[in-house]
Formats: sequence, structure tokens, C-alpha cells
Amino acid sequence: MYSATNTQIFVAEHLVATSILDVAASYNNIGNVYNRQGKYEEALEYYQKFLDIKIRVFGSDHPDVATSFIHLDVAASYNNIGLVYDRQGKYEEALEYYQKDLDITVRLVGDGDHPEVAMSYSNIGEVYRQQGKYKEALEIHTKSLDIRTRTYGGDNHPDVASSFNNIGIVYQTKGDLENALVQHQKALEIRTRVFGSDHLDVAKSYNNIGLVYDRQGKYEEALEIYTKSLDIKTRIHGGDNHPDVASFYSNIAVVNGRQGKYEEAFHLLEKSLDMRINLVGFKHPDVVNSYVNMAWISIKQGNESKCQAHLLRAFETGFLWRELSFLETEDGFSGVRSAAWFQDLLQNAKKEESKVHSLRNA
Repeated sequence: MYSATNTQIFVAEHLVATSILDVAASYNNIGNVYNRQGKYEEALEYYQKFLDIKIRVFGSDHPDVATSFIHLDVAASYNNIGLVYDRQGKYEEALEYYQKDLDITVRLVGDGDHPEVAMSYSNIGEVYRQQGKYKEALEIHTKSLDIRTRTYGGDNHPDVASSFNNIGIVYQTKGDLENALVQHQKALEIRTRVFGSDHLDVAKSYNNIGLVYDRQGKYEEALEIYTKSLDIKTRIHGGDNHPDVASFYSNIAVVNGRQGKYEEAFHLLEKSLDMRINLVGFKHPDVVNSYVNMAWISIKQGNESKCQAHLLRAFETGFLWRELSFLETEDGFSGVRSAAWFQDLLQNAKKEESKVHSLRNA
């Protein structure tokens, strides 16, 4: 009777594992394409298939499961799933997967000066920012920046630029515009030096600087910078069917609204809203942003009923709480801020915010 040797068994098992890993790589590549297209549910499905195979073959502590950057041909499993949840506005789920990524990475490479540790901290810091935990976000982003500057021996690296960008966004979100501008300009300088002028990261820096100029009331400067960002994005994406381009239309609309160009602003917001719903679904922070901006334009036009209708739709997304600061401080809403329906909406949004924070602290 034929009996396989240990060597033959090893070779057979190796061939099977290699074949399975090829399938996993294909799943991951498909997930990457869907992710770049903004089709997050499809991306999540394929990233999860990839992760399941990696855990089955290697176990949960293997580098291929923890992060893609240890092996160039493998994407970050937990990290990628966390990114998809992050973009969907599912921050508790995103934090769960980012924390898994960090825990495994630290066990593999140590909690020291390593790019993967810095990346994990950076992702967690971004979730904290979106949850409104600005102090924690700044602390962890600064920790990531320190690791990166030590690892790369200075600031001439894209990851260092990303840290400056992330810190700038935290300052921007909490209203510290001067510090935000300083950080975004540092990021732009590094990215232009490293990538040249025609790169998505350069476009993102232009967009963030435009947002700061807008909030400072420098509308012409904001429009000029936004246009530079759009030109780069449409060239790279090969058109305008992408969440980044939808955000551009929304940003331009806000500038138009502040300049009193209400019809142009509303048209752009409608365009942005349609794109966002098609790309990321209805229950998403980007969608609530569109509805709130449409409500803002409506009340500026003196149409309270349209303002109310848009805010009710915003509440239905489940993310109106993220716009509370804007609703409570923006001058455009001063005429309806004392209305019973407006106060009811604010109170309900605050209840939603409390639920989110309760889950976060559980």
C-alpha cells in the first residue's frame, strides 16, 4: 500500500496553503477596488473573506492578519475592515478592529518606534476625533507623529505629513483655526515635496486648507484652494463619481452660501447629496452634513418649512448629533433656534449623542 512520506505531506500542504492564499489575495484586491470606488458594503464583504482565510491559515497573531505593510503583497485585514467601518460612520465597530490591529501589531513588533504601531495609533486617533474626544485624539496623533519622525529620521516622509494632517483636522474640528492652518501647511509642504503636485494627498491638503479659509471668512482664497483640490481629484479618479468629489461640491456650496449665492449653493448641495447617498448610503455622517447644509441655505432664504424638512431627514440618518455645534452656533439658524420643533430636534440629537458616548465608554 502506498504511504506518503512526511516530505510529500509537507509539500502537498504547502501547495494547498499557497493556493488558498492566492484566493485570499484576490479577495483583498477586489476589496481594495470596491473601497476606492466608495462601495463600502462590497469592500467589507471581500475584506472579511480575506481575513477569514488568513486566520484559518496563519492564526490570529500572524503579521499578515495584523497588517499589510509587513508583507508588501498583503493588505491590512483588521485595519482595512476598520477603515470601511470608519468611512461608514460606524465608529464603535471601527475602533474595535483598529484596536485588534494595534494589539496584534504590538505583540509582533513591540510598542516602540515602528511604522505599524504609528499607523495603528493614527487610526484610533481619528476615531476619537470623530467621537468628539479631542484631547485624546491630539495625544494619540502626537504619539504617532513622534514615532514617525524618529523612525524616518525627520519629516521628509508621507506618513509624517499624514500625522501633521491628522493633528490639523483635530484642531480644525475643535475650532482652533490658526493651529489647524499651521499643521495643514506643514502637511502640504511635505506632500508636494515627496509626491509632486498631482497626487490625492496633495489634493486633501488643499481641501483642508480651503476649509480653514472658509471658516475664517476668506472666501476667495477658499474657492481658489478648493478648485486646485477638485482638479487633482477628478484627474486621478477619472471623473466625479467619488466621495471626495462629493465633499468638494459641498464645500463650494458652503462658500457660495456665505457669499449669498443661495441658488448656486443649493444646486451643489443637491448634487453632493445624491452622490453621497449613492456612494455611502443614507445613514452616514456625510449625508447628514448635506441635509444640515441644505437646511442652513433654506433658512437663509427665509423658508422655515424647508429648513425643518431637511433637518428631519438629517435626524433620520442617526448622525444629527455630529452637527450639534453648527446648529447651536451658526448665525443662520438664529431665526429658528427658539422654535419648538428646532429645540425638540436638538434635544433628540443630544439623546443620540449620549447613547453614542455611553456605548463608547461601556
